[in-house]
Amino acid sequence: MIALQRSLAVLSPENTAHGVCSAGGITPLMWAADRGHIDVVRALLAAGADATAEDDQGDTALDYATSCAHDDIAQLLRASSRQ
Repeated sequence: MIALQRSLAVLSPENTAHGVCSAGGITPLMWAADRGHIDVVRALLAAGADATAEDDQGDTALDYATSCAHDDIAQLLRASSRQ
């Protein structure tokens, strides 16, 4: 949990919520979904990260989660997108 807190501290609240992107348009939420870090996904969503944001290829965090078989994260992202 300490690592999560330190990781999130690097991102300001407005950057976390408004989708700071790396090359290719990958957001922190997409990165966490791709790597299976459900606690980070939860924290980013709670901070207001946009679960419907798309990278340069049109993929969302849900696409990243499903392509890596992170079903628990996919379910969380689906629920978040419905709100």
